[in-house]
Formats: sequence, structure tokens, C-alpha cells
Amino acid sequence: MNRTPLELTAAELISGFDSLDLIARLVVEGFLTGLHRSPFHGFSVEFSQHRSYIPGDDLRYLDWKVLARTDRYSIKQYEEETNVRVYILLDISASMGYGKNISKLDYAKLLAASLAYFIIRQRDAVGLTLYNQDIQNSIKPSSAPSQLKIVFEILEQTRASARTKSSLVFHQLAEQLTRKSMIIILSDFMDEETELIDGLRHLRHYHHDIIAFQILTEDELNFPFQGEMEFIDLEENYTLKTLPTLLRKQYVSQMRNFQSRLMQSMLDQNIDFHILDTGRPVRNALFEYLLNRKRHF
Repeated sequence: MNRTPLELTAAELISGFDSLDLIARLVVEGFLTGLHRSPFHGFSVEFSQHRSYIPGDDLRYLDWKVLARTDRYSIKQYEEETNVRVYILLDISASMGYGKNISKLDYAKLLAASLAYFIIRQRDAVGLTLYNQDIQNSIKPSSAPSQLKIVFEILEQTRASARTKSSLVFHQLAEQLTRKSMIIILSDFMDEETELIDGLRHLRHYHHDIIAFQILTEDELNFPFQGEMEFIDLEENYTLKTLPTLLRKQYVSQMRNFQSRLMQSMLDQNIDFHILDTGRPVRNALFEYLLNRKRHF
């Protein structure tokens, strides 16, 4: 039996479609109708004016009374008053380029695109910041439908490079983002632990609602390698030849301890923290997260 695109893994989604826009729509549209209230919801709207219909406009905002009276297609426009501004921070350091069927960066890009699409559909504002050891690109939040095209184009052109220095970026952003907002961080968080937590603590200073997704591969989680292998550090560029079986137990223990400490630090800072395995379809992971978050509203 053939599977639908929504049942495919994130890797198959990426290889099956050329447009990140289409992928995000497939990921998000499948469950939008199932949520009665968005976890990002927090706006009120008032009617402002009419404008001429443009192909692609949402037909829900077509004014049928005007159409019946004048035989013209007119769209209702609204003034938005939103208390939700969402900043998506995407780690594009070299370590994010790792992955077999799908890299951590490609998985994060698909997640970022889906979240942006979802947020705009809820008529809230979304912005995007790409970073590694510094901010590489940034666009301010907007709720305009045209914002999605900008976000998708940036994501499609993005490649993993350079070292990670999250703390410097977080400190810089903390000084810039003084208005309470929602901040979504997509990263593997493979960084110096103490500095990373200090940077997150600074971001929380203005009481931002922070959601952190740690994106890892099955290799990084369970170290399933067999036979003699050579490992290459993507950011420091040093190599190690070894038998993985000699390291597996110690590696897995250290990885679990790191994740446990990171999770506790996030909890202490009241940061919503989730670990995502790139082997799991993005749609499933996003759907589960949004449902869980919705229960707390």
C-alpha cells in the first residue's frame, strides 16, 4: 500500500519535494483543523478596509456582500493587535550538518518552516535568526503573508558552517529583544555547557517564553557504529580512529548525563525543552509537541 506524503519520514519529504513551502504546508495542514486554539494564539483583530482580491488570497476573507452588490471580488483587511511575536533561532553551525538520511540542519529547517507557516496562519508575527559563532542572518517578526516567502527562501539557501558559539549570540539577542516575546531555538546544543546556560539565562531576563528543541541523530543518541572507524569533528576538524565498541558504554553514559543536566538547567530557567530524533517524522514530532503545549493553556 502506498504511503501518503504525510506518512513519509522527514528525509523522504525533503527528497520528494523541491519546495520547502509545499513541505511545510503538508506538515502543518494535516493537523491545523484539529486544534481549536493555537498555542501561539494571542491576538485580537478589528476590520480596517477592503482591497481587491489577489489570486491565492484566503477565501474566508472574501466579502460576499460586496461581491453580490458590485460584482467585484474584495478582501476584508483587519488591523491586528498581537501580543505574540515569535523569534525562531536556527543553529547553522557545522555540527548541524551531520546526518545520514537527513542532516540535523535539514530537519531543523523543515521544523522552522512548518512553525513559521503555522504561526502566520494564526495571524501572529514570526521572525528568523540564523547563527553559528555569530548572527549570520536575521529578519524581524512580521505577520504579513509575504513573510513566509522570505523565510522559506532564506532557509532553502542555508548551509551548515563554522563553529558554534551560542552563548555570544544569546547574550547579543538578550540586549536587543527587550519586549516580551516567544523564542524558539532549534539546535543540537553541542556547545560549552556553562556558557550555553548563561546565555539562556540572559535571554530569560526579559521573561521571554523560550522553547528549545535539541535536534540529534540516532547515531549521536545511541552510538550504534560497528567495526573500526574514523571519526571527524565537524567544527574542530580533528580525527579519531577507534573501535566504537570500546567507547559505546562510556559515550552513551556521558550523552545521557549531558542531556539530563541540560534538561534540568532548562527546567530551572522555566524553558520548555524537547529532544527530537531526526529519525522521527517532523509532522509527528510537531503534532505531539503542539498538543502537549496546548494542554497547558
